[in-house]
Amino acid sequence: MKGLLFLVIYCGACVSTATADLVRGIDIDFVTIGNPGNPGDTRIYAIPPGCGAVGYTYQIGKYEVTNAQWYDFVTAAGAPTGNPSDAYDDSAHFTGDNQPANEVSWYEAAQFSNYLTSGDKSQGAYQFSGNNANPGDFEGIDRDSALSTYGIVYVIPTEDEWYKAAYYGRRPNGSYGYSYYANGTYTAPIAGVDTNYDDTVGQPWDVGVGNGTKEQNGTYDIMGNVWEWNETLIVGSYRGVRGGTYADVGYVLRSSSRYYVTYPDYEYYHVGFRVASMKPTIRVMDFNKDGNVNFNDFSYLVAYFGDNEPSADIAPMPFGDGIVDFKDIAALLEHWLEDVLALAHWRLDETQGDIAYDDAGDKDGVIHGDPTWLPSGGQIDGALELDGIGDYVSTDFVLNPADGVFSVFAWVKGGAPGQVVISQTNELSIGPSWLAADLSGCLMTTVTPPGRVLLPLISEFVMTDGDWHHIGLIWDGSHRLLYADEAEVAKDAEARIGMVGATGGLHFGAAYDLEATSFFDGMIDDIRVYDEVVTP
Repeated sequence: MKGLLFLVIYCGACVSTATADLVRGIDIDFVTIGNPGNPGDTRIYAIPPGCGAVGYTYQIGKYEVTNAQWYDFVTAAGAPTGNPSDAYDDSAHFTGDNQPANEVSWYEAAQFSNYLTSGDKSQGAYQFSGNNANPGDFEGIDRDSALSTYGIVYVIPTEDEWYKAAYYGRRPNGSYGYSYYANGTYTAPIAGVDTNYDDTVGQPWDVGVGNGTKEQNGTYDIMGNVWEWNETLIVGSYRGVRGGTYADVGYVLRSSSRYYVTYPDYEYYHVGFRVASMKPTIRVMDFNKDGNVNFNDFSYLVAYFGDNEPSADIAPMPFGDGIVDFKDIAALLEHWLEDVLALAHWRLDETQGDIAYDDAGDKDGVIHGDPTWLPSGGQIDGALELDGIGDYVSTDFVLNPADGVFSVFAWVKGGAPGQVVISQTNELSIGPSWLAADLSGCLMTTVTPPGRVLLPLISEFVMTDGDWHHIGLIWDGSHRLLYADEAEVAKDAEARIGMVGATGGLHFGAAYDLEATSFFDGMIDDIRVYDEVVTP
């Protein structure tokens, strides 16, 4: 067993949606880390200062890579090997299938990531001189080329990616910021209950089998259990590890603690890793998150021209090149005036057929009844005209109001009191009307906070007067807000703790249960849904 040299930098004055993928035959659970373009951590609790800024959406392992996943990799691709040989010669010290992989060098973690990307230990984001049988020497990192070649890339998370996944999240008031611990608070987790540290268990516990408490971004054991490799070079050839181990005291779990290992060939019994993944995205180009790429975003980019500003360094996608320059301007202009923030966007500009296409994703709507396409009769190009007698559109699931902030907007003309513009179905329960007219024809929503009594939010804005109106609902994490024609027309009088969930698809032009009086009699155009707060 090799020795390990740690350098500790500690801030003494201070004394921060899941998917399961089958990747090359290996089951790996991921959580998505969104809010691209977030600022770095400038608190005194941040080590290093400014850490955590990431300009793209990515995924990170929900759990640390386990011995079982490591054995599957070795069986399929052969054991990691190469130069120097002493980076590849230790076996796991803790051998339980569900315990985190350990005695893993940085080079070995890189070859595991390459295998997930390409099926070959030597090819992927991490460049080696040889082939799968003998990868040879490590030669460098090229995420961009791997992304271009394979479409999706699996990597060891950079220190910024790891730090953001651990310490950056939504605060109780709905805003985003950094925390001291990965539980989203300034209070240490309970050792042996929330996560494994302070030698309460005496060894790494099993992951993915119910141990521990979910952290603020959906991960488990990013605090404690085993150290986790980072991709980032810290000093010279030193690569970082963060998060602490089963044997460490609480301050090591904090955002203010940072350790790094002497060389990437070291294997040690309490060092493991988790993987990250990403694919191309353009959401980062909407810097001010108003839903469009426009002069506001151009001004933001120009303000940092010539600087190394991660939030504005958007090209080449998705990682940038360390400088804001003409490549970034060109990338921005490729998407000029596009809505790059929408989770779903139905333009409703079709001229025929029974599909309403989602321009932002894969949530195409199905036409029911006999509505009329109006190719040039909408507020923005075409529109869909419904007759109030069985006409509506259905989609697959888009989002759950209980999962966090969201925004929805639509153009409407016509309608009558009690009719519904957008609703959501909900298995075995009442589904909310996201946007509807109350019995007086005023804009309302029945997306409601939890409790025994339904608490709709009702405005005084009459939406059924026969004119075109741009209507919207925003849930910002503490208040519901209704908008009409770009003005706020209703807002919760007091903060709410959340919204009741719904897990079904959407209906355009009818209530969740297709009740006869709910069918919309009028025109609907340009429906957009966001998993962000977007102010019109």
